[in-house]
Amino acid sequence: MRWSVGFLIFLTLVTILSASALAQPTKKGSSKKNDQWDYLVVKIDSTAEDLPSDLKALIARLGGMNRGKAFPALHKQVVRNPKALTTQSLKRTPTPLDGIYNIELPAGALAEPVLEVLRQHPAVTYAEPHYEYEPLYVPSDPHAQPGTGNQRNMLALIKAWEGWDVQQGSDDILIGLVDTGFNLDHPDLRDNVAYNLADPINGIDDDGDGYVDNYAGWDLSDGDNDVMETWGHGSQVAGMASATFNNGKGIAGIGGKSRFLPIKIYGDNNGRFRGYEGIVYAAEHGCKVINLSWGRRGQPSAYEQDIINYAALTHDAVLVAAAGNDGVQSLFYPASYDHVISVTGVGTGNRADRKVASAEYNTAVDLAAPGEGLYSTNMNGGYSSGQTGTSFASPIVAGAAALVRAHFPELSADQVAARLKQSADPIDHLNAAYAGKLGNGRLNLYRALTETNLYSVSLKSWQVATHGMNTAWPGEAVPIWCTFSNYLSPLERIDLLLTTSSPYVTVIKDDSYLEEVRSGDSARNTTQPFRIKLAANTPAWHNATFTVIYKYAGRQEEARFTVAFNPDYIDLSADQVLATITSTGRIGFNDVRWMRQGNGFKYQNTNLLREAGLIVALAPDRVSDCVRNDSWSYNDDFKTAMGVYPANTTDRQLINSVLTDEAAPGTAGVRVTQRAYAWQAAPLRNTVVMEYRVENITNQDFEDLYVGLYADWNVGVDAQRNGVAWDASHQLSYTYDQQGGSPLGGIALLSPQQPTSYALSFEREEGPIILYDGLSKEEKHQAFTNGTDFATLEGSDVSNIIGARVAHLNRGESATIAFALLAEHNLDELQATTELIAQQFRREHTGPVPTGSSTVYEGDSAQVQPRKGSRFRFYYHPDDSLPFYEGAQVVTTSLQRDTVFYVSNTDSLFESKKATYRVNVLEPGVPLPIELTSFTASAENEAVVLRWVTASETNNAFFTVERSADGVHFEALGRLDGAGTSQFTHSYHFTDPSPLGGLSYYRLRQTDYDGASTTSSLRSVQFGRSGTFSVRAFPNPTRGSFNLALRERKDPVWSVTLVDMTGRQVYHASFTEPVARQEAHRMENLSLQPGVYLLQVRSGQDVSTQRLVVE
Repeated sequence: MRWSVGFLIFLTLVTILSASALAQPTKKGSSKKNDQWDYLVVKIDSTAEDLPSDLKALIARLGGMNRGKAFPALHKQVVRNPKALTTQSLKRTPTPLDGIYNIELPAGALAEPVLEVLRQHPAVTYAEPHYEYEPLYVPSDPHAQPGTGNQRNMLALIKAWEGWDVQQGSDDILIGLVDTGFNLDHPDLRDNVAYNLADPINGIDDDGDGYVDNYAGWDLSDGDNDVMETWGHGSQVAGMASATFNNGKGIAGIGGKSRFLPIKIYGDNNGRFRGYEGIVYAAEHGCKVINLSWGRRGQPSAYEQDIINYAALTHDAVLVAAAGNDGVQSLFYPASYDHVISVTGVGTGNRADRKVASAEYNTAVDLAAPGEGLYSTNMNGGYSSGQTGTSFASPIVAGAAALVRAHFPELSADQVAARLKQSADPIDHLNAAYAGKLGNGRLNLYRALTETNLYSVSLKSWQVATHGMNTAWPGEAVPIWCTFSNYLSPLERIDLLLTTSSPYVTVIKDDSYLEEVRSGDSARNTTQPFRIKLAANTPAWHNATFTVIYKYAGRQEEARFTVAFNPDYIDLSADQVLATITSTGRIGFNDVRWMRQGNGFKYQNTNLLREAGLIVALAPDRVSDCVRNDSWSYNDDFKTAMGVYPANTTDRQLINSVLTDEAAPGTAGVRVTQRAYAWQAAPLRNTVVMEYRVENITNQDFEDLYVGLYADWNVGVDAQRNGVAWDASHQLSYTYDQQGGSPLGGIALLSPQQPTSYALSFEREEGPIILYDGLSKEEKHQAFTNGTDFATLEGSDVSNIIGARVAHLNRGESATIAFALLAEHNLDELQATTELIAQQFRREHTGPVPTGSSTVYEGDSAQVQPRKGSRFRFYYHPDDSLPFYEGAQVVTTSLQRDTVFYVSNTDSLFESKKATYRVNVLEPGVPLPIELTSFTASAENEAVVLRWVTASETNNAFFTVERSADGVHFEALGRLDGAGTSQFTHSYHFTDPSPLGGLSYYRLRQTDYDGASTTSSLRSVQFGRSGTFSVRAFPNPTRGSFNLALRERKDPVWSVTLVDMTGRQVYHASFTEPVARQEAHRMENLSLQPGVYLLQVRSGQDVSTQRLVVE
């Protein structure tokens, strides 16, 4: 279910249909703002021949009309020799522009409400306005133009004559002029047009490129082959770049013999701006240089950068653009996009190399060229003087780029751009107020063609750590690799130095180097990476900016990049499934409304999940969640206590995080430790397990707490055909396409609680909850309390809430609830995978089967204390369903004969199999396995020493020395071999080198060769000063759960903190309880990975720190 198909559509349609203004295409001579648009562009992930049917239906509901692919001609690619009469067809290959579609809106509609809805569709990569642009032009009146110039001054300034002595260009090099139109009858232009001889004027698309009779370029705005202009801009641009060279008439274009392809993008018949479509046309039709003398200020566009990348990277075209004529410091597009040479303007004559007053300046500018008092062709067939603006500086650089391409045909587009920039003459000393914002300097054509020792190095990419996510988490120490590209002369060595101003990042290794970097190559400091460490208190989404200082060939430059550390969402993959996990309880997308932060839940690269998130409900007015609400928005009750952190093991990917509702008013009052993991090997595939340890952080006990997930699956091509079903035998709620043929997505309850499931639909309601007006907290609680009565719904556009009931959760206690999110091709596979996952989960969450036995004399009571665990259930018979006792041990009444008890382990979620525990009862006078004549324990120096003597031993395998802080819960310290069977006296001793502070207890456990054991009486030892605060964790090592024995706690407030060996805090809890001299606390379900941790217990000024080993 999507709001875009539900109540968001309703609100949006009201907004759209009531809008009063549509940004109509601007006519000649009108004033245009930077944010005007004429239609929308939508990009989808797929390269299919059409939009998904549900997206088409959504567009229709919004009043839009799908105009089809933005670049259909790309499906008819041809290779053309502009001077030949033939074309060569190419095999169709996908391009980055295939998934872009044009969407028309009705007159008077507003763009942003429609875009807001479209961006929520899971298939949409981006949705943007198609912006209107205007050509850059400054009128040549005396106030706007400080003077008139002539071509001579301009040519002298850029050393054009000297450059032409070296290279006069080649008619094989085409300059694509994407502009307002051109006078192709001009005597100084007509002979330099790149005519398409393969498509003469005959009404037929002879070359099969999708454009009929594009013999002399194309008008993309009006959709015809008439490129003549009425604006008066394009003809002047054409003269600067490509006026016919050496023809004895008028002027000479900088590009010499290079020819130009006329591409008109401003219409005469209400045609729309088609600048970016013009870039594609130029690239597709063989232009190796493309000039763009137009632009806008504002925000960058992903659609427009896609177009730039296509021309520059796919077609290796040099793109040159005007930097802007607003005379301010601002980014101007397309000039400021990657892979574009941004050109600003400087004066000539007596104002040589001074920035033109109207010219833009910023750190994205690459180069300056004459842009004031210029002389060029005009649309009337003559010439105009005094032309000013970066519109005319840009084609000067475009012409120079064409000469460099002709002179150095082996160079790539990036290398051509580097040569133009690095050969420029410095001008910052003449423009102190704009230093560093006019690029590398002013174009010098002669140097660009002749310099032999030009150097250009830039940072191409960077990588943090090895997990592929380019980030790190608090406490981590990770490497950073940087890749540099060398565009020009080869270099023997590049020295690197890394710095950062971030207070949360320490640079451990700051230097590196690159050796033997050839021209055109890239190099990475693979063997000498930088190394950094992140502070333990690094906040979520901390952006740290790094500066790399790189030195080469006697020069020093800097590059900067920014890394987002400690992210609150990362991806988890399992075979054909990928899911985004957040630290706020959401699954799929961190920003549910926009669906930009995350990848959803993808099965075979197709997202099946619109929204999913955690709900914890205690009462109708006590609900914590992060999903949609009844106010047309989303709840954000969970705050991040510990951000998402990968802790992968050999067999699975694992992501841990901790979130809390901070017991705020109206919330349940819980702290949730979230573990998301996915197995890497078949058959445990296509599944992500979400395991939640929910802790009661209030001062009251909970009854009937519900923990679950809301999920809005969208499977198949049309979510309107989705249904929800409940499979009770697998505790599985799944969403399916009612017409079949599509994958299924589902959620199964894995943990042993009572399940609940409720199916919802926006358009059909078969239960008490009405979804049309949103989903209130009361309704979320109600969905849980209905059990599975409304778990199935063959509605349209469905969602569901699946959960588990926790009957009791006392204050300070926790419960673990787990779900599996999975996808498969059909129901049989979905159920089979669910069974496998459930079996694996049960195996991993069942404690070991207990062992043990003991021996007493007839009439004595026995202490039944099994091994392999710390919590047990004790049964009289193997078939009993209810135990007679639960705990660490049980003391029997007096026994008269051998007795067998049945014991299971309950340390984990599932109860283990029952095992027999035998108490052997001996008749009076029958000797015990050992005759213990003495047993002492005493504090000596810094240790406790135990000594004991046996008068005889029978079948005695070994002694185990055990210690306890409370006399109830014991840990094993060590083992000494027994004497077997002997009638001689034997003496033993054992040293505890790290005794507990305060009072502690010791005992001996004697074990026979057959596994039966008996325990001795206790010995107590007071170690250290009485009244000293002490803490002991046991068992240690542990499998995850352990006990804390505290002595002499004098402050009512105390806390427990666990820190792993990287310094990252993995657990913290605070308690407020009356002071106590001696107490024991159970720590369980902490979700600790195997390893060594530092355990710190703090009570007021008292602090105890010790190692805790988790196996």
